[in-house]
Amino acid sequence: MWLGVLGLLAVVGVGDCLKVTRVPFKDCYEDPASSESIYDFTMPDLWGTRNISLSSYRGKQEPGANATEIWNGIKYVRPGHGFEPNFQLFSKIEANGENEVPLYVYLKKMCPSTRTGHGETKNLHYFPLKSDDLRWNFEKFLIDRTGRPWRRFDPTFNPMDMISHVQELIKAPPRAPGRKQIHDCL
Repeated sequence: MWLGVLGLLAVVGVGDCLKVTRVPFKDCYEDPASSESIYDFTMPDLWGTRNISLSSYRGKQEPGANATEIWNGIKYVRPGHGFEPNFQLFSKIEANGENEVPLYVYLKKMCPSTRTGHGETKNLHYFPLKSDDLRWNFEKFLIDRTGRPWRRFDPTFNPMDMISHVQELIKAPPRAPGRKQIHDCL
């Protein structure tokens, strides 16, 4: 009996969940019953001295290990030449695990991962692992004008290839009501 059930599970695709697959991007879910957007969240500033509402960023990002590195990277490297931004920078946060910030809980809830599984997990330093975790620093979320996530891009997706996606989003009419369903292996 169990061999028959296992054989049936393999035929219907459960066996595919054992290997990690990747797609370039995934569309995000829609929840017409919710007015929630990224503008409902706050993030700590670069120096960790105050929280900043994302609502002040309607219509406006940066890498770095700590406040000094980020500030120096902007001032002396990119764009450099003594540039000092006249906008707020955010501190480093945890996007996965038990200390993940609410903004990323929301983004991951609304946008399925571009990968199934986690591949090699021995070098991950957070817990618990979830199917929609960010897999690498260069994962990208495209947000619409209302602050709702529209599309999630794999870390390997070239940002320059996002131009057509941005153009598509600009031209897109408001999304139809209804929540998209996905098959999730985890």
